[in-house]
Amino acid sequence: MPCKLTNGIRLKDCDTPGGVSESYFINIEDVDTLTVTDFQVSALTLKSTATAYKIAFEPQTSNFASNAVGSVENSSAAFEQTCEIKINKIDNNVLEQVDALTKGRHMVIVKKADNTYELYFHEGGAKFVANYTTGTALEDASGVTLTATHRQPSNMLIVSSTVITTLTIAEETP
Repeated sequence: MPCKLTNGIRLKDCDTPGGVSESYFINIEDVDTLTVTDFQVSALTLKSTATAYKIAFEPQTSNFASNAVGSVENSSAAFEQTCEIKINKIDNNVLEQVDALTKGRHMVIVKKADNTYELYFHEGGAKFVANYTTGTALEDASGVTLTATHRQPSNMLIVSSTVITTLTIAEETP
């Protein structure tokens, strides 16, 4: 990875809203190949019986972030990636899936509000923690908050929309 600037950055258009609209969780052990070129995932294949799992949530309730960390003294650099996902209303399926999430390691593709995709936790997968709450007041959320913090050498990646079309994605079945 280059340590010197290689290009400038021009002012971007003001049409990039914040927020995440949905996510696709993939067990890190299910990844067969991951092709990355210039910080973009151009191909992702899963092992033969593996699936990506769509986890949906209310708009403006969840967040993913990637922050540079390191030490000048040690000449080290890494990225700390974090996420917080809020899932309202707990049922048997939510309990079963959250149990699996907290026991495995997963990478996550997020679909942002501007219809672009990013990949987090792709180096080793993140371990998720679940916090359940009933809320106090009638207007409070009642559900589960999933959080994860993971450090890895590289930043999050942009994902080509063609990668999403090639994935087997499972949604909740009634």
